[in-house]
Order: sequence, then structure tokens, then C-alpha cells
Amino acid sequence: MKSSMNLVWKSALVLSLGILGTTVVGFAQMSGTTYGQAKTSGSGVLSFTYMETPGFAARNPQTGQVEGLCIDILDDFVAYVKEQEGISLTYQYKGKDPNDFNAFLSEVQNGRGGVIGLGNITITAARQQQYRFTPAFINNVTLMVTNQSAPNLTDLGSIRSQWNGMKAYAVEGSTNAANLVAIKKQYWPEMEIITLGSSPEVLEAVVKDSRSFTNLDLTYFMAATRAGEPIKRHVMGDMAPEEFGLLMPKGSDWGPVWDRFLTSQYKNSSEFKQKISKHLGATALNLLSRVGG
Repeated sequence: MKSSMNLVWKSALVLSLGILGTTVVGFAQMSGTTYGQAKTSGSGVLSFTYMETPGFAARNPQTGQVEGLCIDILDDFVAYVKEQEGISLTYQYKGKDPNDFNAFLSEVQNGRGGVIGLGNITITAARQQQYRFTPAFINNVTLMVTNQSAPNLTDLGSIRSQWNGMKAYAVEGSTNAANLVAIKKQYWPEMEIITLGSSPEVLEAVVKDSRSFTNLDLTYFMAATRAGEPIKRHVMGDMAPEEFGLLMPKGSDWGPVWDRFLTSQYKNSSEFKQKISKHLGATALNLLSRVGG
């Protein structure tokens, strides 16, 4: 029997494809209004794509709307641009598949003008060569996760012997996959890493396969535990904190506007912390507050 969380994710995806199927066909390249155009005309439209990420950006199966912390940030940005720039902005979904990470990256990279990607996207030096990031809006903790029946990992340096015969799952091209590759190089050269298209797919594989593990973002872990999935965290495998940012095409002229908006003052405000608590939970807020500024 499929787990309750997988049913929720898949029903949301089916609904999104059903609702959007007639609108996304033909969008070979995403495009939106540039800042220069919007400043001249006084209005504009941002086109967004997103990765299905619990708490950050996910389609509500009841309403059909994309909701989460990233949407709240986008709403606040629209209000800021209206107040500070006198520009009336709207936004619309123009992505194709919120469960295909590499397709998501490609949509943003090849986008023109006011295009933005939402989700749990780690800011890395390599990605900054190909995309324009907003300032980081939140820190992230990545966790080592297995099926509940897997043996406890007591020492990362002993992972090869303690988890002998187990395999790893990861999202192709993700920082989570890079973390596992680093472990493979340092501790376990023969470690098998199987790549899949999205974090929900990875989590589903680990839930089903008691002889497997993954490196998973905090938000997915917390959503899974709330749904009663049979998984557990291995603290010895936790990775150093990362930073998440929203993603834009490399040459986007909206970048400086985001820099002016997404400041420490905004991120440290009680209103923003309330949004984190609302979408990710008080436990996540407390944990993330301890690992970053």
C-alpha cells in the first residue's frame, strides 16, 4: 500500500497537470516582463516555476493553488515593488513539471526577463555561474535518513561497515547527491548511488527499501514524519548548514530589486518568522534559527 504522503504528493501533481495541462503546452521558453519594461510601463508579469517542496512551494490539492513560504515571499515582493517602485506586478505559473528537478533548473536558466524559480534551491558557487540568485532567505539542514528498520549509524567514518549492503538514493544534480558523492569518496568507494528525478521519489524509495538511505532536506523529513512515514534520522550523518535562495536567469535585471527587498531586516522580522512557523512548523523554525543568522 502506498504511504499517505506519497498519495498526497501524487494527487497534487495529477491535479496540477490536470488544471495546467491546457496552459503549459507550447511554452518552450519561459518569459516575463523585465524590470526595465515594468519601470517604463508601470506594470508587469513575473513567470514562475517551482519544485514541489513541502512548506516552500506545493500545490494545494483542494484549491489547486501553489502555496508555501516562497509564495508568501513573492507576495511580499510584489507589495514592495508597488510601494517602492510604483510598479503593479502580478505573477503566473508557467512551469511544466514540479517534480523534475533538472527540467526546473533548465526552465529558469533558459528563461527570459521576469522569470523566477521557487523551492528549496541551495546557493552554490557553481550555480552562481549559471543563475542569478536572490539573497538567501533561509538556512537549511540536510539529514541522513533511512527506513525506520535500518540499523543506527553511530559514526560516519564507519558507514561502510555499519551499512554494508545498503545503497543510497539521491536527486540527480542536487547538492544532496553531491553530499553522498563526498561520503562515497571519503569513506565508501564501492557505495552505490541511484539517482531519481525528485526528493519525493527519493523519499518513497527509502520508505519502501529498508536497505537504503539518503541525504534529505529538513523540510522533506519533517513533512514525512508528520505524515507518519516509517523513517528515521541519523544525527551522525547530518551535513553542514546551507542557504536557500530563489532562482533567476543569469542576466535578470530584477536581481538588484530583490537585493533591496530581501534584506536582513526583512528576514529577521517577526512577520517573516511567523511565515516560517506557519509553513514549516515551530520545530523547524527553532532548529533553523540555531544553525544560521
